[in-house]
Amino acid sequence: MNVERRAHRLTRAYPSAWRDRYGDEFECLLVDQMLDGNFSFRQSANVVVSGCAARASLIGLRSAHNDHAVQRWSPMWMVVASTLFIGFGGALWGQLTIGWQWARPTALGTRGAMWVMSLAMLIFALLTLFAAASFLIQWWRQRHLIASSRAMVIGAIVFLFGLVAFTLGAIHFSQHWPGTHGHPWSGRGLVPGGIGAFAWSATSSITAYWAHPAALAHFPTAVLAWMLLSPVALTATLVGLGTMMVTVRRDIRTSTPSIWWTRVLGITMLAFLFGALWWLVDGDAGPRNLFHRGVIDIVDVLAMIATFAWSLESWGRWHRSTATLPSS
Repeated sequence: MNVERRAHRLTRAYPSAWRDRYGDEFECLLVDQMLDGNFSFRQSANVVVSGCAARASLIGLRSAHNDHAVQRWSPMWMVVASTLFIGFGGALWGQLTIGWQWARPTALGTRGAMWVMSLAMLIFALLTLFAAASFLIQWWRQRHLIASSRAMVIGAIVFLFGLVAFTLGAIHFSQHWPGTHGHPWSGRGLVPGGIGAFAWSATSSITAYWAHPAALAHFPTAVLAWMLLSPVALTATLVGLGTMMVTVRRDIRTSTPSIWWTRVLGITMLAFLFGALWWLVDGDAGPRNLFHRGVIDIVDVLAMIATFAWSLESWGRWHRSTATLPSS
């Protein structure tokens, strides 16, 4: 590969807008350094990393000096982080709901954690309905502008396709829920069976079975297909939703939304995380090992901590940008 082509490929790590302005100069500089023999692999990696950082700034993943990008993209990243948090939390909670259907846990940590996490899940559901209603109201008010946006139409199609596929699949495969026909006891009604089954089915891809191929071989083919395809459907839902959110804030005049619900969301995420840690620290396996704590549960909690931190960071950047910029 000649030096001109190598320099051109390295420069492509940067966003197109940056390349249009600085690309030719930067390529000449790289070519000169390569011809002088002063360009190492470490410098190549540095160019790529810097280019990726510039792209991250463009889509609001880094604050840098692009407050407009932060204001436009940070709400989407906050939604993505929160959804992942709820997904990992739902996997852990869904595991507990199975044991909850069969027997009363013996440890206070398990019982208390189940109440805390179940209440948090209810608040998550209410916040999701509120956010959906707010978005639909905003969409209706600006429908004449939104209808002419190609990106908005494509985002809506991808979102609806992913959401319908994910929801119908989770409902269909919930019939395999291990909590079915559990033993009645006084506190069993805390989580309705249908909700527990849906949560278990929706998060069935988050499982320790991936580390045990021999056990997976005994799963029905349709169930394995759902475990593989459900993350794809969820990703399509998030991509479509993100496209719509970014398009609305970029192309359509909207007012900056109230951030009270983001504070409620953060507090609820913290409460759910507290409940999960309470179970890990003070719970026990309970009767017939129904509430066993395994490595996958530790992984779930670590993932929740990471996504919670990401959500807080996105919220902080969004909050700071709304204080310095008018609504877009």
